[in-house]
Amino acid sequence: MKQKNHKLKLLTLFLLFTSALTFTLFSCSSPTQPPIKPPPTEPDSTTQNFTFETFEFGDGFSSSYLNDVWIFNENNIWAVGDIGPNNGEKGTNILRWNGEKWYRFEREFVSTGFTGIWAVDSNNIYLASGAIRKYENGTVKTIDLTDISFSQGQAIYKLWGSSENNVYGVGRNGIIVHYDGSKWTKIDFDTKWRFDAITGSKQTGIAYASATDQSFNTAIVKLENNTVEVIYNSANDKNHFTSFSVKLLNENELMLGLNKVWKFNINTKQTELLYTLPSGYGVFSMAIYSDNDIYYFVDQYGQGKELLHYNGKRFKEITYSNSLLIIYGGAYAIKDLAVLTGFSNNKAYLVKVKRR
Repeated sequence: MKQKNHKLKLLTLFLLFTSALTFTLFSCSSPTQPPIKPPPTEPDSTTQNFTFETFEFGDGFSSSYLNDVWIFNENNIWAVGDIGPNNGEKGTNILRWNGEKWYRFEREFVSTGFTGIWAVDSNNIYLASGAIRKYENGTVKTIDLTDISFSQGQAIYKLWGSSENNVYGVGRNGIIVHYDGSKWTKIDFDTKWRFDAITGSKQTGIAYASATDQSFNTAIVKLENNTVEVIYNSANDKNHFTSFSVKLLNENELMLGLNKVWKFNINTKQTELLYTLPSGYGVFSMAIYSDNDIYYFVDQYGQGKELLHYNGKRFKEITYSNSLLIIYGGAYAIKDLAVLTGFSNNKAYLVKVKRR
């Protein structure tokens, strides 16, 4: 009986073995299926290989600085600020790049310097200097704002427009002015805010400006015709996102950033975190050419300077300078080129970032 049970077990094992073998042989004799190919690796939407070229201006004794920049094309770039005399050259508020070198525009000099620039074209350029000036066909003239009552300490720092008939100026102590093609008008706003940056839509003519108060809260205001509306206040946001700069990404979204890179949906009034910088790092200027070519200029708080670039798929951090105590000015980007302005140790500086 035991022997019979033993044979039964052997027979069972044999049947299981032959079944497995038959399945294996059948599987091997079946037509071979082609392997599943992995999805193709998508190329970067925009390459993130850059070269950096730094220019310095001033003698290092008298104060020199650059506050803003405008790129018409790679051979026509304007940078504005206050450059002191050096090596026999007169002081200037405007530096111009002609494709080969920077040269000084010496026909106009304002001791307070220029803080902002916005251009219709290369013959019609608006300049902020606390007041507003305009370069037109080779000369610079002062815009008449005598009909506007400025409060104590108010000064216009930054400019933006959708056309020559729709120009905004913003600045210290809540100042907002608007030009409609015939006259300049002041738009009243809370004087506790300092406007840091302004952007807008050429399509709609609506402007958006970012401002900071003494508690380092950030506000975003919407400017349309001669009206102003606060559409974001970090004091009312649980995330407390802040920023010293703002750029329009598209008709529905604004890009901002400081210790965090974030965007703001104009329609839903919602914020979205995009990138968190290491502790002690902060975005102080940005430039956008397209939604897959965005430059964030980052200060490492004494450790050096960094470009944070977004190519539509990923952020990349690139250290380009170990200089200390650099203060950022404005930035501007066109295809394959971005320019950043600023100053350090009584010298103005400018960085050209070129895609390889």
